[in-house]
Amino acid sequence: MPETKSLMQMRAHNAGKQVFGPWEMPSGTDRILYAIRRCSGVEPDVWDDDTARIALDAVFSFDGGNTWTKEGEIRFEQEGGVKLGRDGQPIRESSGELGCWYGDGDKRITPTHVMVTVTMSKGAKTRVDIELPDAKQKAR
Repeated sequence: MPETKSLMQMRAHNAGKQVFGPWEMPSGTDRILYAIRRCSGVEPDVWDDDTARIALDAVFSFDGGNTWTKEGEIRFEQEGGVKLGRDGQPIRESSGELGCWYGDGDKRITPTHVMVTVTMSKGAKTRVDIELPDAKQKAR
């Protein structure tokens, strides 16, 4: 069963860094999914400043939490404001996945633990969620 972590509830957040975790990863999971609410016609006051940047940095441990990858190696970063989808309509969230393995094929190694840092360059109203999918769950 996938596990969703609501890192930041829908409300105004101050600029700065917040670290979440560490959490144990489901065995064999090779990615985390993320979703960040953004400005749209439905919610015009959410992350509406196009100069406000939000970054997610995920760091992973492959040895039970003893050592960690470097911050910034696995990152999503984007500016706020209205972003339009292919249909020309405002999108309500920025979402995607961050891969987290090394090696290939039969030698692929997946992490045991994850920590996520959310950095906001300016204060903004938003919601940030990550999901730790089951190893067999399909990508979005």
